[in-house]
Amino acid sequence: MARSIVSRRVFLASSVLLTADALAPGRLAATLVGPWLGAPARGLSRLVLEAWGRGPLGEDGPDQFACVVTFADGHAFEQLLEPGRRIASEVLDGSHRARFALDLASPPAAALAARQSLETVRSVELVKAGGARPWRCEALGLWADDTLVLARYVDDGVLEEPGDTVRVTVEPQGTLRALALRLATANEDFAATDNDIYGNVAFADGTLLYSAANRLLTHGMARGASASFMLPIPRGLDQDPADIEEVYLRKAGSNGWLLRSVELFANGGAVPVIANRAVNQFLDNQAAVLRHRDWSSRSILTPVESPASTPLRGVTYRISGPVLGHLTDTTARIVYRVEREGTYRLKVYRYGTTTVLQQITAGLQPAATFVVTGLSPNTPYAFELFHLVSGVERRVPGSGGAVRTFPPDGASVHFRIAIGSCANNKKFPAQPAWDAITARALGPGVDPAARPDRLRFFIHLGDTMYFYDDVVGPPPETVSGMLAAHLSARKHPAFLRMAQQLPCYAVWDDHDFAGNNTDAPDLGARKVFARNAFLQYWANPIRPDLAFGLAARFGYGNVDFYLMDGRYNRDKAAGVLFGRPQLRWVLDDIRRRGPGRLRILLSGSTWTHSRTDGHKEAYGNGTYTAEREWFYGQLATLIGSPIWGLVFASGDVHCNHLYEIVLPRGGARVAPEVVASPIANKPGDDCPFPITGPGPEFRWGEYKRGFATLQINTTRLPWTLTVVFYREDGVEYRRKTYTVRDGQLRY
Repeated sequence: MARSIVSRRVFLASSVLLTADALAPGRLAATLVGPWLGAPARGLSRLVLEAWGRGPLGEDGPDQFACVVTFADGHAFEQLLEPGRRIASEVLDGSHRARFALDLASPPAAALAARQSLETVRSVELVKAGGARPWRCEALGLWADDTLVLARYVDDGVLEEPGDTVRVTVEPQGTLRALALRLATANEDFAATDNDIYGNVAFADGTLLYSAANRLLTHGMARGASASFMLPIPRGLDQDPADIEEVYLRKAGSNGWLLRSVELFANGGAVPVIANRAVNQFLDNQAAVLRHRDWSSRSILTPVESPASTPLRGVTYRISGPVLGHLTDTTARIVYRVEREGTYRLKVYRYGTTTVLQQITAGLQPAATFVVTGLSPNTPYAFELFHLVSGVERRVPGSGGAVRTFPPDGASVHFRIAIGSCANNKKFPAQPAWDAITARALGPGVDPAARPDRLRFFIHLGDTMYFYDDVVGPPPETVSGMLAAHLSARKHPAFLRMAQQLPCYAVWDDHDFAGNNTDAPDLGARKVFARNAFLQYWANPIRPDLAFGLAARFGYGNVDFYLMDGRYNRDKAAGVLFGRPQLRWVLDDIRRRGPGRLRILLSGSTWTHSRTDGHKEAYGNGTYTAEREWFYGQLATLIGSPIWGLVFASGDVHCNHLYEIVLPRGGARVAPEVVASPIANKPGDDCPFPITGPGPEFRWGEYKRGFATLQINTTRLPWTLTVVFYREDGVEYRRKTYTVRDGQLRY
């Protein structure tokens, strides 16, 4: 062990001391001022020693310890570790971990600190200053202004006699000398955990920072809390900060933890080498959504059935993407969510070749929607994602995909889409319907005119996830909670397989707006956060204003789809579901787009009368009579021209239905409603439930988990719509074909 000559040191509490020579009479002023005149320095305001060892450190008694910090100019800061300066202490795996805040209040200490910076720290020592009991030091670190500048395990760290010392120093440039991990928990009622949290770091060559077992970081974290953890560098580790490939966390137990952010800092750098300030992910919440206990900066982990203290080896990774979103005849939206913030590049290729047509570089923090423009109609393209690390492109595994653009706007078309709603991850985690939909997707290399029976896109009709069921606790109060709930559904492997091949659109309903039966007044100003969170996971067409929430329109040839927002402005007390401004926008857009188009209006809530008038979620409820009758009356006057075929579609009720809605003006105008629900949830109450009284006519209803398809043909007269319902295993069980006559689709 290294030994210090105690006679050359004088340790005082709450003081700064230089070497004995520097304390000679008449030398103090010159030492504090002379060598630093004109020297650039930012100054230090806080120094904290962290020491790990076997047994408590710095308690009252005969055993005393001191800290010595040396700087590049040869000056040193020395101080006894008083019990009153201990700011943190914890015992983990038998190791006592303590932090001591050094006192910089005295004039000499303040003067010394003012002339130093993070870059001028050269070493930190722990010295036995008194007492006879041995103490084994395992690791030593120094925090300067809340930045970890040194942190290493030590050799032969037994301090027995006064003068015994352990020391860690700044190594040559490029050598890894300190790693600090900063974690934060979301500020939600259900975000805290009292489970053990473990961490580790992996390098590019496969080496782990801790190879025998992950390092236990803490016994839990409170809601809204943040904490920084020292990760000492093991003896003999020969790695550079640039070699760091991944940081991961593993949590024991089943008490949920809503992890908000992760940042890994190396060698006192101000910029993290790995970061995700919007992880917003549940690690095994109390509902055990998909039994997910691990987080990785490389990607979302496939859960591993092994103790949390076990390092991850041979794990299969996946990212949350690509998710194909809104298409036109010349553009494509593609969503990615990664687990490592940074700069990424999307490359677009001519399908079947390696010819790069265009590339888009963007920052993912951690999600982004890439908007590809300048494409040709009805043309297949391939793409893949690259991570830019120190200017070098690294292909992201599993990030590639392909897409075919839509036909020209207004063209006659023959195509098929899938619709569905209500996917409960907690109660129905398997969700085989996604694979059944994927099996019917049109491959990008196949011309849709040759295979009109293959699916061109999927529209989710609300309750894409469940705040109450997928997320423990009340509706989330923060963006972190909202995003975490979306991610609980988005990381579903079967959904991702589907979304990588089939473009997806979505409307929302109560459960993915905020919670069961929630409306705009329930969220208040937070509804803007809810909208923005939704759009991070669904690459819908976006209106430039917020007036109607998620409401939007897109077209496929001469068929227009209106994604209606029945939550953003819904106010039951005022009799508002969509709101007159949104409805006027739909009507004006139909007129502006002109004749010769089939129109499909899609909503999370059903368009029919509800099964009881007390159930205010359906548009047919008496609460919304004035708004509904006005809108239906306006639509009725447009059937025949400019509407040539009107279809309503909805979800919500956990029961599949076909209705025929009678529109009140313009004669006996009718339009079918197709209710597709659920993808994965329990039966609705009293399913099926016929409607009695004036308004829609009940045609058919049945509960089966699965989805529906709509096949539309406008390439020949009369136009047709064929509705097919499928079980979750892909078996067809109901089919109905409609024909457009006099601008109407009759049952």
